[in-house]
Amino acid sequence: MIIDNDVVYKRINNKTLIRKDVLNIAIESIKLLQDYERIRSIRREKYQLLLYAREKISELNRHVEELRDKIPKAKIEKEKPLKFDIKDKELVEQEHRFKIERPKTFSLDSELELIKSKLESLNIS
Repeated sequence: MIIDNDVVYKRINNKTLIRKDVLNIAIESIKLLQDYERIRSIRREKYQLLLYAREKISELNRHVEELRDKIPKAKIEKEKPLKFDIKDKELVEQEHRFKIERPKTFSLDSELELIKSKLESLNIS
């Protein structure tokens, strides 16, 4: 008698459950493939839109260059910084100072007690 160790047999008790699982896996794999195809089409559309946007941007840049060529050139001088005396700086600083009023802050413990008291009042009624 020859025994083949490579062959393994397994008895399947409930064939319908296994078929159901295989069909569910097939359905899920088809859904994944459909999602993949949707993603590919979205990527293609994105690429086409990027090409269109690049084309329009280059067209706009050409128009801007044409406009710059048509506008007469003017010599613009840089503005000189204003010079203040020390007294002037102090006056400006005093005018622009403002007091920041901070709202009264409650400690977390007091807020917790307030919330607990509200909760207790709701439970009573």
